[in-house]
Amino acid sequence: MYVPGKLKDTSKVLVDVGTGFYIEKNVPGAQDYFQRRIDFITRNIEEVQKNLQEKHMIRESE
Repeated sequence: MYVPGKLKDTSKVLVDVGTGFYIEKNVPGAQDYFQRRIDFITRNIEEVQKNLQEKHMIRESE
């Protein structure tokens, strides 16, 4: 659904932090939050890939 509108205050945004909770942050704070989330998820992906490669090598050697 699209609803046209105008923002009254563009210096603050709402950030969805999960399970239905939102926090109000200034734009630089929101950018920092999302960059930290990206870094966290990237590290987790790298760790899972490493573990999968190790398990694959173990299964190949059996």
